[in-house]
Amino acid sequence: MIEREAMLVKAEASGIATNETFQRDTESRLLSQWVASTLAKTRDNVKVTDEELKASYEERKDSAFTSAALTRLAILYRRLSGHAGGDAAQALEKSLSEGLAAFEKDRAAATNQGRLPGFGKIASDYSEDTVTRYRGGDLGWLNLEKGEHSRVPKEVLAAGAALAQGQVSVPIRAGDGIYVVMKIGERSAKQMTFHEALPMLRRRLLREKQRAAEDRFKAEVLGTVPVKVIEGEAETLTLPKSDSRSAEKSVSPIPMIPPQ
Repeated sequence: MIEREAMLVKAEASGIATNETFQRDTESRLLSQWVASTLAKTRDNVKVTDEELKASYEERKDSAFTSAALTRLAILYRRLSGHAGGDAAQALEKSLSEGLAAFEKDRAAATNQGRLPGFGKIASDYSEDTVTRYRGGDLGWLNLEKGEHSRVPKEVLAAGAALAQGQVSVPIRAGDGIYVVMKIGERSAKQMTFHEALPMLRRRLLREKQRAAEDRFKAEVLGTVPVKVIEGEAETLTLPKSDSRSAEKSVSPIPMIPPQ
C-alpha cells in the first residue's frame, strides 16, 4: 500500500494526468461505467407485453410473416444469333423437339430415377444455358409474381407459370434464343401462425423498444445540459483532416450498450 501511494504521488506530479490522451481515456472509462450503470438498467426494464405481440403480428402478418408463392422451372435453351434466318430458327426448334422426344420417351432414365432435377441428362446434350445445362436446366425456386429473371425472358416465365406441374411447353422464341420450359414444382404462399412467429416477433419488438429507450435516454441527457453556440467563434473553427474511419472512432459521445 505504501509503495502504491508513493508511486501515485510521483505519477500525479509527472503531469500525465493533464495529458490530452490520458484525459480522453479517463473520460471514456467514466462514460462507459456511467452508461453501463444507467442505460443498461433502462434497457433491462424494457418489456414486451402479450397485447403488443398480438397487435404487431396482426399488423405485419401479410408482409413480414407471409412467404410468397414459389414456382420451380427448368429450361432448355438454344441461342439464335441476330443475323440468323428462319431456317436456322427452325433447325434449332427441331433440335429441341428431338431433345424433348428423348426426354418424354424415358423420363426416369433422363433424370436417373428422379435423382436429377428438371430435364436431367437431356439438358447437357440439348441446352446452351451454361448456368443450368449440367443441372437439368433447373432455374430453382422463383417468385413469378415479380415476373423477372436476370437471364430468362418474361414470356418464358409466364409460359412456365401457366403449365401444370410436370408439363413441358413447346419451343418458344424469346429474347436472343429459343426456349423450352417445364414446371417441376410449386409451393403455395404460406403465412406463419402467431405461435410460429412469436420468437422472431418478440426479438424484433424488444430491439425496437430498446432503441426507443436509448433515444429517450440521449434526448434526456441533452435536455439537461445547456448548450450555447458562439456563432463568431464557431465559424473560425477548422476541423482536423482525417478519413471517415478515424473520425468515426474519435467521435463517440455516448457509448451505447449492445443489444441483448
